[in-house]
Amino acid sequence: MMETFTTSNAMYNNDLLIYICNLIEDHHLSYILSRLEDRHFRSRYLPKQKTIIINTNWWNPPEIPFMAAHELGHYINGDKGVMYYDHTYKWQEHRAFNRNDDAFKEDQADLYGLDLIWNYASSQGYTCEDPGEFMLQFGIPERLKKVVAQKFESNNDLLF
Repeated sequence: MMETFTTSNAMYNNDLLIYICNLIEDHHLSYILSRLEDRHFRSRYLPKQKTIIINTNWWNPPEIPFMAAHELGHYINGDKGVMYYDHTYKWQEHRAFNRNDDAFKEDQADLYGLDLIWNYASSQGYTCEDPGEFMLQFGIPERLKKVVAQKFESNNDLLF
């Protein structure tokens, strides 16, 4: 059974967040879980401090574990800066091929976060037949809808 944490009548998967925080520590990084007043302050990786800041007051609480996994992805991918999505950014419509492009780095961090959560769900015995259900259960942002659908298609019966 997955443990959840309730904030402002919304929930996120606390077991998953703990798992990701443990992975952050395994990579000799620190993390700060902070209930910031600004509900739109994005979690971020600070390379010079080797720290990930996780805003536990994010406006869409189910996304909090994904955001932590995404930021760990920046570290894993060797990203050196602090990058942000533009509010009009549409992942599935963007084609970033230049490894130095901020959008490419954001795409790669998204893919890392998605893969980390996919593998976690699989290891916990979670089964699902619908990409949308998976996205809701694990707080995967809408911008990754096509990528999640492709993951399900590549798993034959849409179960993992």
